[in-house]
Amino acid sequence: MWLWMAVALAAAPEGVDLDDVFGWEDRAHKMLTGPMGCWDVAGDVKMSIALFQPPTMFSTGGRKDVLSEGAFSGRLVEGVWRDLRVDLEETEDGESADKIVIDVGVHPLFGLTSESPNDAGGATEITPANLVRSLVERELGATATSGVRWDDERNGLVLEQKVPITDAPRSPESDVVTFFPDAGAATQMDVVFPKQFKIGDGWVKLRTSNGQLHLRARVVDGQSIPSVESMSAVFGVLGYTLGFEQRLVYTSFKRCGPSAPEADPMPE
Repeated sequence: MWLWMAVALAAAPEGVDLDDVFGWEDRAHKMLTGPMGCWDVAGDVKMSIALFQPPTMFSTGGRKDVLSEGAFSGRLVEGVWRDLRVDLEETEDGESADKIVIDVGVHPLFGLTSESPNDAGGATEITPANLVRSLVERELGATATSGVRWDDERNGLVLEQKVPITDAPRSPESDVVTFFPDAGAATQMDVVFPKQFKIGDGWVKLRTSNGQLHLRARVVDGQSIPSVESMSAVFGVLGYTLGFEQRLVYTSFKRCGPSAPEADPMPE
């Protein structure tokens, strides 16, 4: 069941329908899936991971920090990433158990990826970007409580949503705010997850806290073109604690083809 409410705190310009809540939700989803068509994309990436390992009978525990910086490139086709390539330089500090693998694979928030975690030969593989991405994908299909209002100061429409984290009754909800300047395509989306919640089936559950996502875009030909995205969260499972941050800056975004022009010069 879809729940919605149109909040008319300020009068919208003529032609802007605050009652079309489903339509604004659809436009917000289009920002997440990325622009339609075929695009060659490049950018810079920075990622930091801090793993805290508890002491055991065979280990004194410890901390391991990984800082990764570099570039990424790929092709975005109808909202799906193809040939995503990443070139990272990593710096590590600290000690952790040999069986713990920290996966710093890059998984953009804009667009969809079809990758699945690799088999690490029996090791415990930690993929925080995959975990956060799975929560983002819920924004595309979950039942939401939505409100729409016009912001006179920013001259744009604001869509405010509460999206359940799981399908369980009384599930904790994330707060999602999307901004549409001049009631056009979306340029900002901010997602704040509950302060702390647990996800997962069975007796092992993942504790997640302080999760946030921030996406920024610019409008080209009526579509939201990614500009900057960032995500951060703290995860805990079986005594391990993992802090994770990722930031992608899109430096080039052009239509596919050898002589295709840039969508427009990327902003500094």
